[in-house]
Amino acid sequence: MTVLEALAILEAATRECKQRNINTPEVREALDSLDRYVWPKWLVPQFRLVASDGYGQSDVDREDQQQVLRATFPGVRDAVRELLSVRMDALARRFHETHDAAVKDEIYRLARDMGRSRSRGFLTRKASTWSLSDTIVISPARLVALHPQPLLASPE
Repeated sequence: MTVLEALAILEAATRECKQRNINTPEVREALDSLDRYVWPKWLVPQFRLVASDGYGQSDVDREDQQQVLRATFPGVRDAVRELLSVRMDALARRFHETHDAAVKDEIYRLARDMGRSRSRGFLTRKASTWSLSDTIVISPARLVALHPQPLLASPE
């Protein structure tokens, strides 16, 4: 199973957890295949715990499960995105040194796979998915340190 296939399975599980039980062998296999690549390491065990039968069958329990999965999935997605970009960078360096056609084909295959996955929406962030937790909070003192010039012109 490729990392993109595993990511697609986890995305589908996140979307469909309110309609069906997602504690399936394919979800467990996807989590197992991503476990060694995802950092921080707590993301996959948390997804695994929430996907297991730890939640009840009521609508409220399923809603709670989906909220936790929706909070955890972007971290997994970002780790896979980083993994693919590192792999493509390494292949680009190798191609620069060897000019091997097989390496070039692998770069194009990875780029094509990333392009396909972007069209499905799980490797890109949409503007509508940004939340308050995605913003960077800077204290006023830090803001002054970053921008020593006044941000607003003083009235004269």
